[in-house]
Amino acid sequence: FLEHVFEPFSRTEEAERTNHQGSGLGLAIVAKAVQRMGGQVTAQANTPHGLMIAITLPKGEAQHG
Repeated sequence: FLEHVFEPFSRTEEAERTNHQGSGLGLAIVAKAVQRMGGQVTAQANTPHGLMIAITLPKGEAQHG
């Protein structure tokens, strides 16, 4: 599942089976936004259950104004 978590409409088998709401678009949108900002997003299984999402963004220059 982790290799597909950032794909549009990706949902777990459990979510499909139990009819949980959600379209599976949230993490795909997050991944695209982070990539456009030059960052990286990763997913890791969290034991005993759950998912950890890590987002890394490049440090930008301070804006003075």
